[in-house]
Amino acid sequence: MIVPEGPAALAREPLAIPALGLLELRDTRTVCWRQPGAEPVAMTFTAGGAFLHYAYDASDRRGLVASEYSSELYVLDGLQEPRVRLLASLSRYDGDAGLRRVRLLSVGEDVVVVYENGIVYVEGGWRLSWRVEHHRIDWPFDHLDDRAVWLTSQDGSEVGFNLQDGARLQPSGR
Repeated sequence: MIVPEGPAALAREPLAIPALGLLELRDTRTVCWRQPGAEPVAMTFTAGGAFLHYAYDASDRRGLVASEYSSELYVLDGLQEPRVRLLASLSRYDGDAGLRRVRLLSVGEDVVVVYENGIVYVEGGWRLSWRVEHHRIDWPFDHLDDRAVWLTSQDGSEVGFNLQDGARLQPSGR
């Protein structure tokens, strides 16, 4: 079962992820993953790693980590090499970092990553299935249903993206 969490602040205390270990902030851009019985592995978040969102599956000892502000999206693998891999680089808003946002949502064994400029769909095998970059920071997340991720446009109308392939959908009412 996928469990999404965040944002979590790493500034003072390490973050414990069940069945995966600890995430610790080494410096403003480096997060270190400490797994019992293994050497620590570093992840670089170019725009800072102090505020993280993550999703994990304790049964297969894997997880996904994203920064509130940075473009990197990492997979953690507690069972096999490579233990940390960059899954995707998100196209983040270039302006005021305060307008950046990210959210990880569980869809069964999959994860949907919604951020200010787009959506990434990660399959249960922790592989990138599809991505949509709409570059509309004025379309915040509204809701998720069994067929789509729904955002809200400035005029209040819904903008949907199909969970199967990321295709844009027309709203059919809730």
